[in-house]
Amino acid sequence: MKKFKMILIILLGVILFIGLHSNSLSGQETNEVPKIFQLNPSLDFNKEEIKEWVDEYSWEKANSLTRKSHTRINEEELTYARFYTPIMFWVEKNFMGEQRFWSKEKIKKEYNSHVRKPEQSSYFMVAKMAANKASVKKENLKFVLKVGDKHWEASSVTLRELKEDQYYKAIFDIEFDFTDMEGHPEWSKWTLYLIRKDRLGRQEFVWDFN
Repeated sequence: MKKFKMILIILLGVILFIGLHSNSLSGQETNEVPKIFQLNPSLDFNKEEIKEWVDEYSWEKANSLTRKSHTRINEEELTYARFYTPIMFWVEKNFMGEQRFWSKEKIKKEYNSHVRKPEQSSYFMVAKMAANKASVKKENLKFVLKVGDKHWEASSVTLRELKEDQYYKAIFDIEFDFTDMEGHPEWSKWTLYLIRKDRLGRQEFVWDFN
Protein backbone atom coordinates (compact mmCIF):
# COMPACT_ATOMS: atom_id res chain seq x y z
CA MET A 1 0.00 0.00 0.00
CA LYS A 2 2.87 2.36 0.87
CA LYS A 3 4.49 1.67 -2.50
CA PHE A 4 1.19 2.36 -4.28
CA LYS A 5 0.79 5.67 -2.42
CA MET A 6 4.32 6.67 -3.43
CA ILE A 7 3.38 6.00 -7.06
CA LEU A 8 0.31 8.20 -6.63
CA ILE A 9 2.41 10.99 -5.15
CA ILE A 10 4.79 10.82 -8.13
CA LEU A 11 1.85 10.90 -10.53
CA LEU A 12 0.37 13.89 -8.70
CA GLY A 13 3.70 15.64 -9.05
CA VAL A 14 3.58 15.15 -12.81
CA ILE A 15 -0.01 16.41 -12.96
CA LEU A 16 0.82 19.48 -10.88
CA PHE A 17 3.85 20.17 -13.06
CA ILE A 18 1.70 20.16 -16.18
CA GLY A 19 -1.22 22.00 -14.60
CA LEU A 20 0.71 24.63 -12.66
CA HIS A 21 3.69 25.10 -15.06
CA SER A 22 6.20 24.94 -12.24
CA ASN A 23 8.31 22.24 -10.61
CA SER A 24 8.87 24.10 -7.35
CA LEU A 25 5.41 25.04 -6.07
CA SER A 26 4.68 25.51 -2.39
CA GLY A 27 1.20 25.66 -0.94
CA GLN A 28 1.60 28.86 1.08
CA GLU A 29 4.80 30.61 -0.08
CA THR A 30 4.61 33.60 -2.41
CA ASN A 31 7.98 35.21 -1.60
CA GLU A 32 9.40 34.49 -5.06
CA VAL A 33 6.36 35.90 -6.85
CA PRO A 34 6.53 39.57 -7.97
CA LYS A 35 4.02 41.77 -6.17
CA ILE A 36 1.90 42.30 -9.31
CA PHE A 37 1.14 38.55 -9.44
CA GLN A 38 0.51 37.94 -5.75
CA LEU A 39 -2.88 37.14 -4.27
CA ASN A 40 -5.22 40.00 -5.14
CA PRO A 41 -9.06 39.87 -4.95
CA SER A 42 -9.66 43.24 -6.63
CA LEU A 43 -10.88 44.02 -10.13
CA ASP A 44 -8.56 47.05 -10.10
CA PHE A 45 -5.25 45.25 -10.61
CA ASN A 46 -2.62 46.96 -12.79
CA LYS A 47 -2.98 45.52 -16.29
CA GLU A 48 -0.44 47.95 -17.77
CA GLU A 49 2.24 46.94 -15.27
CA ILE A 50 1.55 43.28 -16.03
CA LYS A 51 1.86 43.95 -19.77
CA GLU A 52 5.23 45.69 -19.28
CA TRP A 53 6.45 42.72 -17.22
CA VAL A 54 5.23 40.25 -19.85
CA ASP A 55 6.98 42.18 -22.64
CA GLU A 56 10.26 41.46 -20.85
CA TYR A 57 9.45 37.88 -19.86
CA SER A 58 6.34 35.98 -21.12
CA TRP A 59 2.68 35.22 -20.50
CA GLU A 60 3.70 31.64 -19.76
CA LYS A 61 5.89 32.75 -16.85
CA ALA A 62 3.24 35.23 -15.68
CA ASN A 63 0.66 32.44 -15.67
CA SER A 64 2.97 30.14 -13.72
CA LEU A 65 3.67 32.80 -11.07
CA THR A 66 0.02 33.79 -10.68
CA ARG A 67 -1.02 30.16 -10.32
CA LYS A 68 1.67 29.70 -7.72
CA SER A 69 0.38 32.55 -5.56
CA HIS A 70 -3.27 31.48 -5.92
CA THR A 71 -2.88 27.70 -5.46
CA ARG A 72 -2.78 25.72 -2.23
CA ILE A 73 -1.61 22.11 -2.14
CA ASN A 74 -2.30 19.26 0.27
CA GLU A 75 0.34 16.72 -0.72
CA GLU A 76 -0.75 14.17 1.88
CA GLU A 77 -4.29 14.03 0.48
CA LEU A 78 -3.21 14.43 -3.17
CA THR A 79 -5.36 17.53 -3.62
CA TYR A 80 -4.88 21.12 -4.70
CA ALA A 81 -7.20 24.13 -4.79
CA ARG A 82 -6.87 27.32 -6.86
CA PHE A 83 -8.63 30.59 -6.06
CA TYR A 84 -9.70 32.29 -9.30
CA THR A 85 -9.52 36.02 -8.55
CA PRO A 86 -9.88 38.56 -11.40
CA ILE A 87 -6.11 38.73 -11.91
CA MET A 88 -5.92 34.92 -12.11
CA PHE A 89 -8.57 34.93 -14.84
CA TRP A 90 -6.88 37.84 -16.67
CA VAL A 91 -3.41 36.29 -16.79
CA GLU A 92 -4.71 32.80 -17.67
CA LYS A 93 -6.90 34.06 -20.53
CA ASN A 94 -4.03 36.11 -21.96
CA PHE A 95 -1.73 33.10 -21.79
CA MET A 96 -4.37 30.93 -23.48
CA GLY A 97 -4.90 33.63 -26.09
CA GLU A 98 -1.21 33.75 -26.89
CA GLN A 99 -1.04 29.96 -27.20
CA ARG A 100 -4.14 29.79 -29.42
CA PHE A 101 -3.55 32.96 -31.47
CA TRP A 102 -6.66 34.69 -30.16
CA SER A 103 -7.31 38.33 -31.05
CA LYS A 104 -7.28 40.96 -28.27
CA GLU A 105 -11.04 41.16 -28.60
CA LYS A 106 -11.36 37.39 -28.13
CA ILE A 107 -9.15 37.47 -25.02
CA LYS A 108 -11.18 40.30 -23.53
CA LYS A 109 -14.43 38.50 -24.29
CA GLU A 110 -13.19 35.28 -22.67
CA TYR A 111 -12.06 37.19 -19.59
CA ASN A 112 -15.34 39.08 -19.23
CA SER A 113 -17.38 35.90 -19.62
CA HIS A 114 -15.52 34.16 -16.78
CA VAL A 115 -14.53 36.84 -14.28
CA ARG A 116 -16.70 37.33 -11.20
CA LYS A 117 -17.32 40.59 -9.39
CA PRO A 118 -15.61 39.94 -6.04
CA GLU A 119 -18.48 41.38 -4.02
CA GLN A 120 -20.98 39.05 -5.73
CA SER A 121 -19.27 35.66 -5.97
CA SER A 122 -16.00 33.74 -5.76
CA TYR A 123 -14.80 30.79 -7.80
CA PHE A 124 -12.35 27.99 -6.96
CA MET A 125 -11.02 24.99 -8.84
CA VAL A 126 -10.25 21.84 -6.86
CA ALA A 127 -8.34 18.86 -8.28
CA LYS A 128 -8.17 15.62 -6.31
CA MET A 129 -6.58 12.25 -6.96
CA ALA A 130 -7.33 9.06 -5.02
CA ALA A 131 -6.96 5.30 -5.12
CA ASN A 132 -10.69 4.74 -4.59
CA LYS A 133 -13.63 6.30 -6.44
CA ALA A 134 -15.56 7.15 -3.27
CA SER A 135 -12.95 9.82 -2.46
CA VAL A 136 -13.69 11.79 -5.65
CA LYS A 137 -17.44 11.22 -6.03
CA LYS A 138 -19.30 14.54 -6.07
CA GLU A 139 -22.09 13.27 -3.82
CA ASN A 140 -19.53 12.39 -1.13
CA LEU A 141 -17.99 15.86 -0.98
CA LYS A 142 -19.10 19.20 0.45
CA PHE A 143 -17.29 22.51 0.01
CA VAL A 144 -17.53 25.19 2.69
CA LEU A 145 -15.90 28.63 2.83
CA LYS A 146 -15.11 30.03 6.29
CA VAL A 147 -14.16 33.64 7.02
CA GLY A 148 -13.94 34.73 10.64
CA ASP A 149 -16.85 33.23 12.55
CA LYS A 150 -19.08 32.88 9.45
CA HIS A 151 -19.22 30.13 6.87
CA TRP A 152 -20.92 29.58 3.51
CA GLU A 153 -21.70 26.35 1.67
CA ALA A 154 -20.91 26.31 -2.06
CA SER A 155 -23.84 27.45 -4.19
CA SER A 156 -22.56 25.47 -7.18
CA VAL A 157 -20.34 22.38 -7.47
CA THR A 158 -19.63 21.09 -10.97
CA LEU A 159 -17.63 17.99 -11.81
CA ARG A 160 -15.60 19.21 -14.76
CA GLU A 161 -13.57 16.06 -15.32
CA LEU A 162 -13.25 12.54 -13.97
CA LYS A 163 -10.49 10.23 -15.18
CA GLU A 164 -10.29 6.58 -14.26
CA ASP A 165 -7.14 4.52 -14.71
CA GLN A 166 -5.03 2.93 -12.00
CA TYR A 167 -6.24 5.83 -9.87
CA TYR A 168 -9.07 8.38 -9.98
CA LYS A 169 -8.60 12.06 -10.73
CA ALA A 170 -11.42 14.59 -10.47
CA ILE A 171 -11.57 18.33 -11.15
CA PHE A 172 -14.35 20.39 -9.58
CA ASP A 173 -15.51 23.95 -10.28
CA ILE A 174 -16.71 25.52 -7.03
CA GLU A 175 -18.66 28.76 -6.78
CA PHE A 176 -19.90 30.76 -3.81
CA ASP A 177 -22.69 33.19 -4.67
CA PHE A 178 -22.86 35.99 -2.10
CA THR A 179 -25.84 37.78 -3.63
CA ASP A 180 -28.23 35.32 -1.96
CA MET A 181 -26.29 35.26 1.30
CA GLU A 182 -25.69 37.65 4.18
CA GLY A 183 -23.30 39.91 2.28
CA HIS A 184 -19.76 39.42 1.06
CA PRO A 185 -17.17 38.15 3.55
CA GLU A 186 -14.36 40.52 4.46
CA TRP A 187 -10.99 40.17 2.76
CA SER A 188 -9.07 38.62 5.62
CA LYS A 189 -8.25 34.94 6.08
CA TRP A 190 -10.31 32.69 3.82
CA THR A 191 -10.42 28.94 4.41
CA LEU A 192 -11.94 26.53 1.92
CA TYR A 193 -12.94 23.20 3.45
CA LEU A 194 -13.35 20.00 1.46
CA ILE A 195 -15.52 17.80 3.69
CA ARG A 196 -16.30 14.11 3.28
CA LYS A 197 -20.01 13.38 3.68
CA ASP A 198 -19.72 9.59 3.64
CA ARG A 199 -17.18 9.42 6.48
CA LEU A 200 -15.42 11.65 9.00
CA GLY A 201 -12.68 13.71 7.39
CA ARG A 202 -11.91 17.09 5.84
CA GLN A 203 -9.16 19.13 4.21
CA GLU A 204 -8.56 22.86 4.41
CA PHE A 205 -6.92 25.38 2.10
CA VAL A 206 -6.05 28.87 3.31
CA TRP A 207 -5.66 32.20 1.50
CA ASP A 208 -4.58 35.08 3.76
CA PHE A 209 -5.26 38.58 2.40
CA ASN A 210 -3.73 40.35 5.42
